Amino acid sequence: MMMHLLTTIGFSIAFFIFDGLKRAKQYHATMLYIVVSNLFYHVLCTDYMMWHYEINNKEFEFIIEMIYGFTVLPITAFLFLEYAPHPSQQSEFILHFFKWESIYFIMEWLMYQFGAIRYENNWNILWSGLFLMFMFPCIYLHHKKPTIAYIISVGFILFLIYIFNVPIFMPLEERGM
Repeated sequence: MMMHLLTTIGFSIAFFIFDGLKRAKQYHATMLYIVVSNLFYHVLCTDYMMWHYEINNKEFEFIIEMIYGFTVLPITAFLFLEYAPHPSQQSEFILHFFKWESIYFIMEWLMYQFGAIRYENNWNILWSGLFLMFMFPCIYLHHKKPTIAYIISVGFILFLIYIFNVPIFMPLEERGM
């Protein structure tokens, strides 16, 4: 649980250091997009999650999920977009995506190594890497062209539902774990 708290505190401090309260307004819609996307994952994958945050006290599992969903993810969107170079600076622009994908990948790998995250239903760190390569471009795309981002997101979600046989039409009580 300590790793999850440190992650949340670290992202929150970064948000305030980089004046997020004043500057986040221009990214508000995209910050909500990532929150809603995370909630959508939780609804579709209830009792069939791809990963779980490991917490010693199961009573706090929901709280940690919500803290990530309502704090870390929108702050990520803010920081990622606020410091993204202009696309005309092609190498810096690509490097920015790679930097954020790497930060998230390393954070998740460390969480996995320290037992702070558990994979299920054939998900693994490589799928997380692929997901990150989708997530950050979609965050940027949503900021510039939200409708296109939603269309692409639905396509990617359908792809993942198919690959991982997510039983979205099965009643929750029959999914079991």
